[in-house]
Amino acid sequence: MTRACPFKCEFPYTAADSTTDTDIRGWTWTMPGLSNLNIVLGRVYTQVEDDHATPVAVVGADIVDNVLGGGDPLGKEIISNEKQKLYVVGVVKDVYTKGLWQEMEPMMIRYVLPEQYGQVVVSTRPEKVAVVNAFMNEQWNKVFPNRLYNGYRMGTMLTQVDQLGMSIVYGYAFLGLVALLLSVTGLYTLLSLNILKRTKEIGVRKILGAQVFNIIRIIHTEFVVIIVIASIVGSMAGFTWCQVIMGSIWKYYQSANILTFTVAIAILVLISFTAIAVKTFHIAMMNPARTLRDE
Repeated sequence: MTRACPFKCEFPYTAADSTTDTDIRGWTWTMPGLSNLNIVLGRVYTQVEDDHATPVAVVGADIVDNVLGGGDPLGKEIISNEKQKLYVVGVVKDVYTKGLWQEMEPMMIRYVLPEQYGQVVVSTRPEKVAVVNAFMNEQWNKVFPNRLYNGYRMGTMLTQVDQLGMSIVYGYAFLGLVALLLSVTGLYTLLSLNILKRTKEIGVRKILGAQVFNIIRIIHTEFVVIIVIASIVGSMAGFTWCQVIMGSIWKYYQSANILTFTVAIAILVLISFTAIAVKTFHIAMMNPARTLRDE
């Protein structure tokens, strides 16, 4: 059973109060073990405490830092909006109860009375999942013959997140590849037109003793400037676009960093200069007499 309500923390040693909206999870004593929670301080409540409805709770690290004022939270008293006093016996590492889609809420785990049970969580070995699910479906139909069985695997949501992430990666990888090919093609075309206009100049320079390296440098300089400007503008536009798109889908995500743009620029420069070098080296090695005769 899951529900959300505000609770108020009262400190025995001070008159200051602190209140926050909290995601309260009502679990039996076995549920923390099934969920593989990371207990960073203290413990979870025991079967004896659960059976006797002992007023204890496990809180998230966010509550300790922002509500309980830091320090040692064990034994501190918290009061829910139902005016029920609970004592902290453990602290759990913050859990993204809403996945990476929405902002993480402070979480508290407490016991739940049998008449408040609303869900059943079953743990089994991987090879027994299908058999156990079929058994649960059969038992569900006996208990609730008029209700559709709604059991699901706890990893279903994680699988959906992975599929969405990979679909975005494949989509933008395809768009990036197309953009890269168009950019290199345009650059190569611009280079070819520039060389055609400067064919006579290149022939004269070779007759006057210009080295192949100097001719390549003269032709390359203009396109190096173009690539540098394109890399800077493209990186800024790409970073802004990534932030907008990813921020509209997820609350928590790994944003593009320097390594991302370094690799992208390196690939662009490598392919561009390969295409430019092949073309300019071919022109620079041509016989200048033939070049001037054709002109």
